[in-house]
Amino acid sequence: MRKTSIRFRGDSHSSKPNSLGSSGGKMSSLHGSIWRSKLLSEWLWRLLLRNVHIEFLDGIFEWKMKLTWRMNFLKKKSSRFYEGSKRESVTISS
Repeated sequence: MRKTSIRFRGDSHSSKPNSLGSSGGKMSSLHGSIWRSKLLSEWLWRLLLRNVHIEFLDGIFEWKMKLTWRMNFLKKKSSRFYEGSKRESVTISS
């Protein structure tokens, strides 16, 4: 495995010679692989949650569109019914 050193701000001039990941040997590579796997798992979680969120929003959007279509359909149907009943009442009264 390749040696991985992780530095934060000010680490290059740190008073500790073996700050995160800069100690040689197995500890450094072990720390690097743990750190990488943690980053990978966090990234995968974020990706999964983002996809779930997008699918959830997509589902909500589809549901809203169906509901809107249904409401428009019912409005048209009720207005036609209202227009038809108005005509019938006019023909009945005259």
